[in-house]
Amino acid sequence: DWSTLDHFGIFTSRHCVRESTSGFSDARWETFSTFDEAEKHLRLVGMIVCRYGLQCHDGTHRIWNAYDVMHASDNVIVAFCRSNSLWSGRRGLTAAFACQFPHHRDWNVKEALDEAHATSLRADYYAALAALKRADRVDPQKHKALVIFSDAEELIYTVRMWLSTWSRNGWRKSDGSPVKNRDLMEQLVDLSEGRDVMYRLEEALVDGQVIVEESYGTSGHGREFAVTPTTIMDAAAVHGHLDVLQFLHDLDQSVKLHRSERGRKLEATRVAMDGAAERGHLEIVK
Repeated sequence: DWSTLDHFGIFTSRHCVRESTSGFSDARWETFSTFDEAEKHLRLVGMIVCRYGLQCHDGTHRIWNAYDVMHASDNVIVAFCRSNSLWSGRRGLTAAFACQFPHHRDWNVKEALDEAHATSLRADYYAALAALKRADRVDPQKHKALVIFSDAEELIYTVRMWLSTWSRNGWRKSDGSPVKNRDLMEQLVDLSEGRDVMYRLEEALVDGQVIVEESYGTSGHGREFAVTPTTIMDAAAVHGHLDVLQFLHDLDQSVKLHRSERGRKLEATRVAMDGAAERGHLEIVK
């Protein structure tokens, strides 16, 4: 049997579990038929299992320690990825991506896409690739796990549900049509080979700042990656564009009435940037 103790690890015997939980009245554990099932259970609650097991005290069974991916660790690399774009898919698109490493801020990456027909999805792929490439540079032996947080649902679901199938089928969908963005997907597959990579969907990341501050209890980690109507309003004021300033102010006030709705902040940012662009104030968008 394979057992998992919440917030601790995976064990190969009930004896090891009882020994490890002795004296803890609130300890809980569940039994699974395979190691993979136990590991999947821990992943669902945001835990990463160490790839190297340890022997129990009796010398006949093993323990694989698990740890929370939100805490700094020598065994895991944590990355927050996001992107933003204007006129997605059209020529002349303004698009960029950012990859933030909260435990290693000197690794942070911010880049604009240099492509004729870039899209928001391609920017999301580039952000994930930036995390994978950094992981390869600092850990070429691929001993460390990589956890990628993103608010890009299509990226997360593509990696989780379709990527392996498409690669086996010659990058063709079930209807025979070619898969879009194959060039970037192939890189995702190649760079992920041999490494424990975990993708987590974080809707709170639409704010760009709140998710990092709430998760790590540290202010400022996500601030440089947050583009909100407020920051654009500041730019409008500096440049003296009162018409854009009024437009953004009105928009921001309307959004504040709907704080409970998911994604409103992100939508406000996009609409605000569109409004500034329509008025020809590209320096505001920048």
